[in-house]
Amino acid sequence: MDAARQVFSEMRYTHARVQDVTECAGFSLGAFYRYFSDKDDILFAIVSIYFDQAYATTFLGARYDPSNPMQSLRKSTVQTIEFSMENRNLIKILWETSQFNRDIEEQWSELRSRIYRKIARLITRAQEDNIGCPGIDPIYTAELLTCMTEHAVYRKLVLPSKIPAREPENLTEHLVNLWARVLFLPQVWQPVLAK
Repeated sequence: MDAARQVFSEMRYTHARVQDVTECAGFSLGAFYRYFSDKDDILFAIVSIYFDQAYATTFLGARYDPSNPMQSLRKSTVQTIEFSMENRNLIKILWETSQFNRDIEEQWSELRSRIYRKIARLITRAQEDNIGCPGIDPIYTAELLTCMTEHAVYRKLVLPSKIPAREPENLTEHLVNLWARVLFLPQVWQPVLAK
């Protein structure tokens, strides 16, 4: 699977062959077919692990605290950016293959839906605690903000061949700023963002 990630990244998924993967891994074609039926099958296995890790990483230890919601927002944003940096090549493969592989697109959509629902619950809690911006639809807002974040990560951290050293930090700060201004009342974010 590591060899497949490397080969798919270097050659692009559409150009890579199973033989390229086995040569990179130092295995025979027969060994490959003992575990996977084809190139799509190994990609699906790789992506399944990635999606589970992506969901877990986004929210790991970033517990909502109504007395300090900016802390969990910052933590989840930092974790998302770091995870994206570590998986840049796989994210490129995802964007490529989701255009024509229905299984990958459906699995990615399911991950997105899980994330939207989790964020929507947090937005609802913030509104109930009178620190969240009233009048915004939690699920719709979660979807829009997540799509913005996903696309910004792709444009700023995945597509470029060379990323400026401060780009991950700059992107993190801008995302935290935007999310905070949409999700929370000014008294929540103004003291933190003014620093």
